[in-house]
Amino acid sequence: MKKNLLFIAPLLLTSPLALSSPTTLTAEGVPIANGVRLFSDIGVRLEHNDNITQQSTNEISSFITVLTPEFTLDSKQRSSSYSLMLRPEIGRYFSSSADNYEDLKLLATGDWQIGRLIDFTLRGQYLKEHDARGSLDYLNLGEPYKWDQFSIGGLFSYGRSTAKFRIEAELNQLIKRYDDLVSEDKDLTDISARFFYRVLPKTRIFFEASHKLIDYQSSSSSLDNNLSNYSVGATWQATKKTTGKAQIGYLNKDFDSAAREDFSGVSWNVSMQWVPMSRSTFEFATSRMPFDSSGLGDYLLYDKFSVKWTHSWKERISTTLGLSLANVEYEGKTGSVVRTDDTDNIHFLVNYNLKKWLGIETGVYFTERDSTHDYDDFDRVRWVVMLKAVF
Repeated sequence: MKKNLLFIAPLLLTSPLALSSPTTLTAEGVPIANGVRLFSDIGVRLEHNDNITQQSTNEISSFITVLTPEFTLDSKQRSSSYSLMLRPEIGRYFSSSADNYEDLKLLATGDWQIGRLIDFTLRGQYLKEHDARGSLDYLNLGEPYKWDQFSIGGLFSYGRSTAKFRIEAELNQLIKRYDDLVSEDKDLTDISARFFYRVLPKTRIFFEASHKLIDYQSSSSSLDNNLSNYSVGATWQATKKTTGKAQIGYLNKDFDSAAREDFSGVSWNVSMQWVPMSRSTFEFATSRMPFDSSGLGDYLLYDKFSVKWTHSWKERISTTLGLSLANVEYEGKTGSVVRTDDTDNIHFLVNYNLKKWLGIETGVYFTERDSTHDYDDFDRVRWVVMLKAVF
């Protein structure tokens, strides 16, 4: 019988168990040259996952070790700054070597201030990563699906963040290629523009128009589509205790193929942070957005809600309790039955900083997915312990 997460939640409130907190580690960095510093950190994580492939039956459990070193070069000049970051991630499964992985992230960023009112940011990123087994609706190959992704983008802005108005224009290009899943190879071009207007000292309204061109590379694919979104929103800091952002718009996902089902409707993205006292932070978020198919249907319509409470009990000790709920509708070609998933996640985490540069984190994550396709139901419990040092 599947676990009911609502009955597990009271137990989490009394469990001594974290992976994020306000008691952050402090890195000083190493000076390399004039204005250039090297920052580095290393994380070693030990995890137990009782269902690594997210299956309803024949679950595979395993201990997992993950090594995550990270190196960042920062250079700050009078009117510009540059950053280069390298982050490999190496995962090893004790009971399932087929799921071992070596991921890599390389990120370069440059920021320039041109005159008093103009800013320009250029960002390039390379990812060599994988999709864990069970995370896509494709045939299980017995190992993760591996992929490479390159993206480059630029952001142009006119007007200071404190000015009465500010204009932004952004262009991004992404290329994604799989090793063994040609049907998911795609190119994406994203163009957007935003206009901000300050109505109060710490409140701004904005208007945004964005357009995405999604081009799948397989000649047999019929998933090519355009995504247009027109929205209005606001950012605010009502008091020192409350900040937030709300955005709502009308979105249209239009497929090139007439055989695919288009989407037109309301989308939203709302996030808010409430700090009732200096040691406690509550975060709320909700969103609605369509995403490309992950192997089933024409597109996926996501509705999400999350809440998180982080509290510092002492200078070096904090806990985080989080809950997230997601409803996913598989729209279009799903066969004779339309699939709907409800996924609940609860996590309880504890962070203890041994030194300003050394911390230990431990936590537990509960996940339950209830699908109209019974064979896509699953439960999962992950226990995590992580040691992290920054330099």
